[in-house]
Amino acid sequence: MNIIDFREQLPYGKRNNKRRKWKKRATSRIDRLICHQTYGNTLEQPNGIIASARYCIIYRGWPTIPYHYYVATDGLVYQLNSLSDYTWHTKGHNGHGVGLVVQGKFAHEGNPGLPDPTEAQQETIVGLVPFLLDRL
Repeated sequence: MNIIDFREQLPYGKRNNKRRKWKKRATSRIDRLICHQTYGNTLEQPNGIIASARYCIIYRGWPTIPYHYYVATDGLVYQLNSLSDYTWHTKGHNGHGVGLVVQGKFAHEGNPGLPDPTEAQQETIVGLVPFLLDRL
């Protein structure tokens, strides 16, 4: 699996002139993969990832974008945080979940959007899940 390590290129918020960081967790606690969608971030990558990270810093007060992996519309995978990072992507599940975000706004009840992720995204996700299971 080809994964672009984007962790050092992300913008990070600062507190007292020091780069903010996520707390660490034991990867042995991870027991689930939690999928999210970007809700319409259509910027070409990696510009969309950087824009999302800045939004999280400025408007949410977070260290950076909270997902561990990002699947772009072309199927490329970007690693945004280490698996040992305790990020804030899903309340109540951050200590034991891996956050995976898929670029796009997908239809669900009460929310019209794209019917499905792109074929490239679907193929990538099918390969990414066993890849992550092997690492944990």
